[in-house]
Amino acid sequence: MTRFRLAALLGLMIVTPALAAQMLQVQPIQPRVQAVPAPDLTVQQDSDAAQKVMTLEDAQARIRQLTLEKRELDGKLTQALATIDEWTKRGGSLVHAYCESEDVSRSSAGETENCAASGYRCASVEGTCRKSCNVTTDCAGYHVCDTAAHVCVRA
Repeated sequence: MTRFRLAALLGLMIVTPALAAQMLQVQPIQPRVQAVPAPDLTVQQDSDAAQKVMTLEDAQARIRQLTLEKRELDGKLTQALATIDEWTKRGGSLVHAYCESEDVSRSSAGETENCAASGYRCASVEGTCRKSCNVTTDCAGYHVCDTAAHVCVRA
């Protein structure tokens, strides 16, 4: 029986490391490497590069030309601003009227007209005082519309 135990023990000593090695084989973890594209380092040749280089004289001539163009544009701007001033002053062609209230018409040039003084209200679409009426609501306070004559009369 001792031989049997000795043989079994000897067998275990031989088999156990082999089994342990098989069971404990560890695979090393490989890190994932992500490919990064290489930057494009090619230099593009500019076929007009020689023409883009200016001499000092060429640069000074270009500056003179641009200065003249600027003066011309400044003159046109001054003329345009003067035209706008003419259009928007009193009596100018771009002066617009609006109703400041039901009884007062005002223009963008600053003039005002009291519509109620003539018995009418301000016409909101035109921005001016009405000159005739179709209904009493076209008339200022204490006035009614004479629909036959289309005029506002004191009530």
